[in-house]
Amino acid sequence: MSDEPRFSDSFLISIREAGSVLLTTHRSPDGDAVGSSLAAAHMLEALGKNVVVWIPSGVPGPYAFLPGTDGVHVGEPPPGPFDVTLVVDTSEPGLLEGDLPGPDVCGKVLVLDHHLSGGTLGDEVVRVEVAATGELVWELAGLLGLAPSGDFAICVYVAILTDTGMFRYDLTSPESHRIAARCLELGVRPYEVARHVYESYPAAYLSVWAELLGTVHLDLDGTFATLVVPPDLLSRHGVSEEALEEVVGYPRGIEGVEVAALIRRKADGRVRVSLRSTGRVNVAELASHFGGGGHFGAAGCDFPPGTDLSEARRRLASVLGEKLGR
Repeated sequence: MSDEPRFSDSFLISIREAGSVLLTTHRSPDGDAVGSSLAAAHMLEALGKNVVVWIPSGVPGPYAFLPGTDGVHVGEPPPGPFDVTLVVDTSEPGLLEGDLPGPDVCGKVLVLDHHLSGGTLGDEVVRVEVAATGELVWELAGLLGLAPSGDFAICVYVAILTDTGMFRYDLTSPESHRIAARCLELGVRPYEVARHVYESYPAAYLSVWAELLGTVHLDLDGTFATLVVPPDLLSRHGVSEEALEEVVGYPRGIEGVEVAALIRRKADGRVRVSLRSTGRVNVAELASHFGGGGHFGAAGCDFPPGTDLSEARRRLASVLGEKLGR
C-alpha cells in the first residue's frame, strides 16, 4: 500500500473553506451512492456548511428511510451558486444523470470515488479502490476532526453494507468491518437496516423475478449465465428498475458459473449490462472492452442504441470465452 495520503492538502482545504456545497452522484443511485451522499451531507452540515444533495431522479425506495432524504433536491439542478461541488461514487461524466451546471454554479468540483476505472470528471479526484465510497467519507470525516453522529453512521453503514453485498464481495476488508462495528456502537441496528434495504419490496417484485429467472441462458459450457429483461417486463408489472437491482446474484449462484450478467434496454435505447463474478474473472476488465468499468467482482457497461439484446450477449460471451480459454 502506498504511503502517500489519500486526501491532498488542497482537497481538504477546499472542503474546509467552502461555505456552500452541492453533493451529487451517478444515475440509478445504489446504496453506496445514496448512503455516501447523505453521510457526506451530515458531515458537511456538522462543519457549518450550507449543503444541498441533488439526486435528479430521487432517492430509490429502499433508501428512503435514511436521515436526510426528505431534503434531497430532485429534478433540475439547484440554482446555487456553490463554492464546491462534491461528486461521490463516480468520476465518469457519462454516468451522471444529466450534465453538471457550469462553474458559475458548481464552483470547484471535487470527486470522491472507489472505482479505479475512473473518468475525467473533477478538478481534484480522490480515487481509491476500497469496498465502498462510504469508507472514504468516513475517513474524510476523521481527517476533518469530526466525531461521527448516529445519522452519519447509518448512512455510512448502508453504503458499506450494499456495496460489499452484505460483506460478501472480495473488496470487503478488515477496515470495512471495523467501520461497520463502529456504526453499530453509534446505534445502527442491523436488522432494521436489512428490513428496509432488502426485505421491504412490493409483491409484484416476486412476479418480475419469477419471469426474469425464466430467461436464464448458459453459455461457454455453463460458465456464463445471462438474464435478459423483456422490453415490457417492468411496465406490465407496474414496477421500476429498482426491482432488478439484486436479481443478477441468483444466476451467479449456479454451480459452475464464473460470470453472470443482467442485460436490459434503457429508456434512451442503450443496452445496459450489469456483470457479477464469482471470483475468478475480473469483470471490470470484461466491461472495459465495451467502454465500461467497475470492480473485480461487480462491473457494468453499455452498448449503443440499436444493439440487439442477444447480440450484446454474444459479444460478451466472445470476449469472456477468450479470457476463459473456451
